[in-house]
Amino acid sequence: MPDNKHAEYHGEITGRVTDIVRETVGAKSTTKVTLTLGMVPQWQGDKDQFINVEFFGRVANSVPANLTAGATVEIGFNLRGREYNGRVYTSVSGQSIRVVGAAAGAADTSADENGSEREQPCDGTLPF
Repeated sequence: MPDNKHAEYHGEITGRVTDIVRETVGAKSTTKVTLTLGMVPQWQGDKDQFINVEFFGRVANSVPANLTAGATVEIGFNLRGREYNGRVYTSVSGQSIRVVGAAAGAADTSADENGSEREQPCDGTLPF
């Protein structure tokens, strides 16, 4: 692990939303949205893959309020790793979201409540 004990990778992922948890966390009552994405495996015979992506603060507010399970989304993310007391912790921090396919029987939705699809800045904090 690097001397600074932090690592970060930026990327984009597309998947189907299987679960959405909206909550308020911490002493500052920060908004947190956790999306569980199901992804199609890259190789035949592989089982479906699932990943949790966490959105915090202003970025959490960019997750459409009417987003439902079954929708297909494209997410810009930071993959972060941190060492603490000899253990390594990894998180997937959502930075932007764009709905590319609505859930069956649902109307398509915009990227945020203002209809904007531009990326939202992250507040840069880790949840631990």
